[in-house]
Amino acid sequence: MALRGDLGLVGVPLLIRYLARERSDARLELDQGRSHLSLDFVGGSLHCLSPSGDRRSGALSGRVLAQLLQRGEALKSEVPPQTFPLRELLTQRGLSGDERQALILDLLARACLGREGTFELSFRSPSPRLRRAIEGDKTLAFQVPQVIRRAQALKGKVGLVAPGRQRRVEGAGRGIPVFLEVAATRRLSGTLTLRGRERSYEVLLAEGVGHSGAEPPPDRTAIPALVAWGGGSFVFEARRPTALGEPLPQALLDEFAAQAANWSTLLSLVSGPTAVFAFATTAAETESSQVFGLELVSAINGRRTLRELCADSDQPLEVVRTVADLVTLGFVQRVS
Repeated sequence: MALRGDLGLVGVPLLIRYLARERSDARLELDQGRSHLSLDFVGGSLHCLSPSGDRRSGALSGRVLAQLLQRGEALKSEVPPQTFPLRELLTQRGLSGDERQALILDLLARACLGREGTFELSFRSPSPRLRRAIEGDKTLAFQVPQVIRRAQALKGKVGLVAPGRQRRVEGAGRGIPVFLEVAATRRLSGTLTLRGRERSYEVLLAEGVGHSGAEPPPDRTAIPALVAWGGGSFVFEARRPTALGEPLPQALLDEFAAQAANWSTLLSLVSGPTAVFAFATTAAETESSQVFGLELVSAINGRRTLRELCADSDQPLEVVRTVADLVTLGFVQRVS
C-alpha cells in the first residue's frame, strides 16, 4: 500500500494524471459504495485484459456444487454484496470490440466523477499474464487524457451513492509525493503527521500550505533518520487547523517525499536491511571497484548485512543506492 483513504479528499482524476505523467506501473482499487473497480496501470496507461472468447464451464459434481453454494451463502452473510462492473463488461457476451471499449471508457469516466468511497493505490509491476497480453496486443488500452475528456463530457449526469465518508488519507514511500501534490492542488487543510521509526512530527496544512505545529518540524538533517529502511510514512486527517505556526519551506516536505520514495524504490531491489550480498564473479568485483570505489566494494564479502554496510557510512541512502545499482547490473547477488 502506497496510498489509501477517502476518495472525496483526493479524487480519481488527480491520481490517474499523476500515474500517467510519471509513466507508473500501479494498481488503483476504487470502492465506491457497492461498486468495486481494480485498475491496472502499465507505463501510465490503463490496460484491461481482452476477453479470450467464450469460456466453457466444466461439469461440477453435486458435492462440489453444494460446497460452492454453502461458501457463497457464508460470504453473503459476512460482507455486503458488491458489483464488479469492469469484470462484467469484460466477460459480457455479444459485444463487438468497439462497443466493449466504449462501455468501459464510460465506466472509467463515471469513476472519475465519483467523490464518495475509498481508494487504495499501490505501485507494482504488472502480472506476467498482463505483461504477456500487452506484448501480444491482447489488452484494451486507455490513455488517461482520453478518460478525463470523457468524464468532462459526462459531468453533471452521474451521481454515485456511497458509504459513510472517511476524512483520512495515509501512505508511505512512493505514495507521499503523490499525496503532497494532491494536497497542494486541492488546497487541503488538516493535520499531516510524518512518522519515522522512533519519532513523529505534525505539520499543519492550510489550503495546501504547510505550517509548523506544536513542536518544531524536522530539519533536513533529521529526514534521513525518519525515512531510513522504509520508516517514512504519513497520516492526514482533514480538519481545519486553529493555531498555525510558522510557514514551512516547501523544500522540506519535498525532501521528505523524495527520500521516502527513493527508499521505497531501492528496498524493492535490495530486499531489506538483513540481506547479504556477494559478487557474482571476480571480474565483476574488479570492474565494480573501478567504478564505485574500492572501500564499499571490499566490504561486500558475502557475510555482512546491508545494515552493517550502511553502519560504516554517514550516507546510508547512498550505500543502498550503490548496492541496488550493483544488483541491477548483475554484479552482485543476494546470498541470504
